[in-house]
Amino acid sequence: MATLQKIRDHAGTLVTIIVALALLAFIVGDLFKADGTFGSSRNNVGTIAGTDIPIQYYQAKVDENTEIYKQNTQQNSLETNVYDQIQDQTWEQLIRQYVIEEEYEKAGINVTADELYDMVQGNFVDPQVMQIPIFRDAETGQFDRNLVIQFLKNKDLDPSGQAAASWASFEKSLVQNKKDQKFLSLVGMGMYTTNLQAQKESDDKNIRYDFDYIQLRYSSVADSLVKVTDSDLKKYYSAHESDFKQEESRDIYYVTFPIVASDEDLTATIESVEKIKNEFASKDGDALEQFVNLESEQPFSGKYLAKEDLSEPIASLFDAADNTVVGPYQEDNYVKLARKLGSARVADSVEARHILIRPSESLSDEDAKAKADSILNAIKKGASFAEMAEKFSADGSAQDGGNLGWFTEGQMVKEFNDACFFGKKGDLVVVKTQFGYHVVEIQNQTAALQKVQVAIIAREVAASNKTVDAIYSNASRFGSSNRNLESFRSNADKEGLTLRTANVKRDDRRLANFESPRQIIRWVYKAGYGEISEIFELDNQFVIAMVSGIHKEGVASLDEVRNDIARRVLIEKKAEYLISKLNDASAGASTLQAVADKLGEQLKEAKSVSYSSYSVPTVGVEPSLQAAMVTLDEQKISSPIKGNNAVFLIQVKQVEKAENVDLARERELLQRTNMSKAGYQVLSAIEAAADIEDNRSNFY
Repeated sequence: MATLQKIRDHAGTLVTIIVALALLAFIVGDLFKADGTFGSSRNNVGTIAGTDIPIQYYQAKVDENTEIYKQNTQQNSLETNVYDQIQDQTWEQLIRQYVIEEEYEKAGINVTADELYDMVQGNFVDPQVMQIPIFRDAETGQFDRNLVIQFLKNKDLDPSGQAAASWASFEKSLVQNKKDQKFLSLVGMGMYTTNLQAQKESDDKNIRYDFDYIQLRYSSVADSLVKVTDSDLKKYYSAHESDFKQEESRDIYYVTFPIVASDEDLTATIESVEKIKNEFASKDGDALEQFVNLESEQPFSGKYLAKEDLSEPIASLFDAADNTVVGPYQEDNYVKLARKLGSARVADSVEARHILIRPSESLSDEDAKAKADSILNAIKKGASFAEMAEKFSADGSAQDGGNLGWFTEGQMVKEFNDACFFGKKGDLVVVKTQFGYHVVEIQNQTAALQKVQVAIIAREVAASNKTVDAIYSNASRFGSSNRNLESFRSNADKEGLTLRTANVKRDDRRLANFESPRQIIRWVYKAGYGEISEIFELDNQFVIAMVSGIHKEGVASLDEVRNDIARRVLIEKKAEYLISKLNDASAGASTLQAVADKLGEQLKEAKSVSYSSYSVPTVGVEPSLQAAMVTLDEQKISSPIKGNNAVFLIQVKQVEKAENVDLARERELLQRTNMSKAGYQVLSAIEAAADIEDNRSNFY
């Protein structure tokens, strides 16, 4: 089982783990058709290439992938964002199965048994295999093919069958990755870059332009100088409908009722801390540490603190007698007791290195200690610490000679910490911790400072059931009294509540700063316009929402985008005004300076600008300006150029062409770029062309 665990720990990233199980879906896929045993489309999370995906099947795959992730990361529970990631990876896995694999088959892409052999134990071993620690020589750390062969011969001896199953999943991931590589290579090799393309790429990057310009900003024109009519808005909307395509979404108002402790809760917490003050003052040693860990919501630290590290309520402890107790006192959202345990001169930081000997199934605790003692004696007799670390240490620092660098007190486990901070520079000792036996050398210490050791008991001031009920009742009253948009908005303000707004899409997993708002988003897409929600409890607060807008997929209506269009039309009108102004000033002018003088504007200069530059220095992002720059003859004054933020007149003063450009090198670089993009673009195009309907948001 230890062998299996090591494979789980090091077999690959989350994506590899998820992909490794994808092919299993072929075995049972037909069992879950909409017309099969598992029922109607109402129970489907979606459709991929004409195949319905039932919720039972999808959830089973998510659960499988979740368990594998837990095993590989040694976690018993997952954060919401990780679980969301696993769900998405599972969906992508199914898309790959029903869409991408079909394309691979059409293209004749496969991995033979001989290829797999080569990837695992042959002449072209896959890097993922080489990275598995059990396949590395214990002495040299180098990959050893014989260890792979030995494992493959013995994996079926695991009575649980998990070793064989885990390896089978890993091999499938190797096969899938190889297919991906072949496909991307196949598409990439179909790309060809011409000399003309290479020359254009080189020119765009390397030809530099110096030009003078006049800039008239839109912000210089008062809104009152231009008139925007409803007819203008309709005309613009009709001409630019494609600009206003939108996804389905909903607008909501919502208010929150934070669940916070009352003054009564604070008093109760202070009283509860006061009751244990005498017992806290009477405990010593291990009994004190156990008492703190039992009674406090913050674990016993034992760390020594400098005077400036003591918070204001307990600053007096620095000069107080040992066992002086301060409190109860309130700090942040806790009620605390603090007791001075003693004082000592302690360094702020220590530099050390170590060699970790970790007990295992093949190395008993007694033998591990003996090995550590032997290494210590060898170092004391002149052996190189760094070489011994590289050869014997089970810690990640081994490759750096065991160096841990500088660290402060409390960063390491207690036994290791105490050996380093209460020893002296040059000490060589063996220390036992939860990780094993450490051969430790203290390389350096900062100057010792007078510090005090303080034990602290902290209890959070939390809302009682009585307080929570009162807050809930207030939220319920607000919700029942404000059943329409107008009263919801106005009374939120009257009651001192912050009215918040949001636009949410069906698949969104984020809403403001809520950690897991899916229940609200699911409700939003079942509710109608103006409907008010039930009371949701999220992140220690009650939330009430109301649907304030419904936006259907397609082209947004004029009313939905009226404000946006009004802003655009206003810019158009200002551009027309400024273009007319520039044309009038240019009439009869022989130089750009003359135009600037006539307008009372400053003639500005831009130097060394290329077509591929992201922006123009001192001007900003103005692609129209750069397009005009490369098409304009030298010394010729341009026509007015409508930009993002201003209207321009320019005159190119000098064009500096690149010399000694290695066109072959440019072509090679462009070819590589095109090849790397092409494969992934084709995969995206295949997926986009497939009939994929994702309805997971109805269930999650």
